[in-house]
Amino acid sequence: MLLAAGAAVPTVLTLTSGASVSAASLAPTRFTTAPDKFYRMPVYDGKTKAGKTVHCVNTPQSKCTDGNGKAPDGSVWVQNDGTRSVTGPFSQVNNVTSSQKSYGLVYVDKKGTIITLDPNGDTSLVTTTQSGMDSIIGAQISKLG
Repeated sequence: MLLAAGAAVPTVLTLTSGASVSAASLAPTRFTTAPDKFYRMPVYDGKTKAGKTVHCVNTPQSKCTDGNGKAPDGSVWVQNDGTRSVTGPFSQVNNVTSSQKSYGLVYVDKKGTIITLDPNGDTSLVTTTQSGMDSIIGAQISKLG
């Protein structure tokens, strides 16, 4: 079988737990309004000065809000298009939701030791499904006799 130039060939990585994760070119949506088959965590939402919706990718999520609808300086936010920003004097996020309303895609390393909402360009981190994450966690549990 010949593939046309530029054709996507899916890549599947096998984690040390034995779970497989897909690194296919068609990545899942980074933020959703409901859980799905991918491993996700609930995240806070907010609005930029320009009115764009952003999602907080800090861990823990308590660093996303000051409790008064504003994001504290230093918190990290991502738009649906992937644009990443850090709050500060010139980059404010307001109207932060009072509870976590969206679900952010979680990225893991091959051993399952790094689990983050913000890969920040680290191409060694991949997404996984809920069942893949269950396998990673299960492989790390000590089974003492």
